[in-house]
Amino acid sequence: MIVDYNINSTEDLINVVSKYIEEENIKYITIFAKGIDNVLKLSQKLEHTDVSIFVTTFPTNEPIYLRNAEDEIEETYPEILSNENKKILKDKGIHLTSSTLPLSPVIVPGHNDNPYKIINQTLNLFGNGVDLCVQAAMMLTDNGHIKPTDRVIAMNSQVAIDLNTCNSRFLFHPELGLEINQIIK
Repeated sequence: MIVDYNINSTEDLINVVSKYIEEENIKYITIFAKGIDNVLKLSQKLEHTDVSIFVTTFPTNEPIYLRNAEDEIEETYPEILSNENKKILKDKGIHLTSSTLPLSPVIVPGHNDNPYKIINQTLNLFGNGVDLCVQAAMMLTDNGHIKPTDRVIAMNSQVAIDLNTCNSRFLFHPELGLEINQIIK
């Protein structure tokens, strides 16, 4: 089910998700992030709860490529992976997982084959960024932070989803596969 909460900003999304997670008694949340600001806003909203907060992000030491204001491609690294930001997260009890996205292709120079592209595109039909949310939840399961079928909120700056997670290899498994309960946007 997709529920439109008339969210106009990341701050709106954080407010809606903070209320939703308490109403639904969900114990885990992950936010896919390159920076730390939204993570800290979410942490502040949930500081008086027993919700475990996880941050998922790109692999350590692997550059990401983004377009700048002049429409040029720049090589950068997620700011959340700086030693200073890692310490801030650790001090707040926020778990950080830096890992390859489960639906990322292996890069082979000269080839643009990605067998997972159709899955990413299909997930994004339900909202821009849904694919990142699904992968963030699977990263937590694949890395042993939560168990398969655990209910979790997975979010980024655009959308959040309430789902029962799975290991990435079991994405479509009839019993152990991913189950999306609600998309919040």
